[in-house]
Amino acid sequence: MGDSTQRGKAVPPTSESTDADQNGLAGNFQLRAAAIQLYRLCDNLTEPLIYFALVFSPWAFGTTQPWSIWTMNVAGFALGILLLLKLFIREVKGFPAPRWENFSAHSGTNLRRRHPLARFFMRALAGLTLAVLAYCLASALNAAAVFNSGTRLFEYRHHIGWLPHSMDGHRSWFYFWTYLGLAGSFWAVWDWLLGMTAGEERALRVGTEKIKQLPPSRLSRLLWLLCINGALLGLEAIIQRASGSNKLLFVMQTHENREAVDQFGPYAYRSNAAQYFNLLWPVCLGFWWTLQRAGGTRFKSHHALLFCVAIMAACPVISAGRCAVNEVSLTKVVGTATSLTKSVMSGLKATPPMVNSTAP
Repeated sequence: MGDSTQRGKAVPPTSESTDADQNGLAGNFQLRAAAIQLYRLCDNLTEPLIYFALVFSPWAFGTTQPWSIWTMNVAGFALGILLLLKLFIREVKGFPAPRWENFSAHSGTNLRRRHPLARFFMRALAGLTLAVLAYCLASALNAAAVFNSGTRLFEYRHHIGWLPHSMDGHRSWFYFWTYLGLAGSFWAVWDWLLGMTAGEERALRVGTEKIKQLPPSRLSRLLWLLCINGALLGLEAIIQRASGSNKLLFVMQTHENREAVDQFGPYAYRSNAAQYFNLLWPVCLGFWWTLQRAGGTRFKSHHALLFCVAIMAACPVISAGRCAVNEVSLTKVVGTATSLTKSVMSGLKATPPMVNSTAP
């Protein structure tokens, strides 16, 4: 009888069992060699995925077709998953990966924590990203109607009026997945750029001054890819416009904007092409100027960026899009890039003149 009574009573946990549970929980999140190898693998897989997305997006007719949109979405999902794995290993398991956000340019040392202001803005931006995704998800789940393409009528549903709601549930789900892919791509690129390469880690340990002068290797590779890809895209677009072809990339006929003058390169609408080049050529010019001030590159190869600037800066004017900058300013920019190229090739140290952004 006494034994059965003791069996029915709850036995309080002892200090030994509590310590064992805590040690077991800590052991599950302990940093191991396999976790470090997984982190390196995720980091190495992130780079080709980013390059693929940057090159594929403009050449795939501006990512306006369903197949190209979903290709970019899947790439964004993959980048997001790789990012979550890296964050888990870095934040939960405590892997101290060398990163530029912890690097002090003044002292040339790696700090343990980020600057409080940088950490605040990063968390604020992450919170806004999650808020936008939550709003889109709530609108899709709480759809007030669904459009029936067969009957071309809206089928209304019961919904909660004070919550975000959509009038087309199917279309809202499509945009939610698109925004989710964009969010994964953005934060994966941000996180990857802040990481250091193996060579930069060695330079940081040695304490060389070169690490303070040149842009980070990952950022340089990314900008080189953007500039070269943009120049090739601009050359193709100029050749296509000069030939009078009304097929995008000489292969696809469009359902709208069938005239060649309305198109430009892989873009079915010329203003979209002008927007892309107007965003890209100032970045290319700034990248060249940064490399020039840092002492240049081997064999002075960074001066090829001026050729890329000239091509991309001329594309908005040639496209004749509504968002193109005025012709006088672009002529000055192209002339500046051309004169700089001639000066560099002749061995002179020329200072780039100021470019007036307004027409006289």
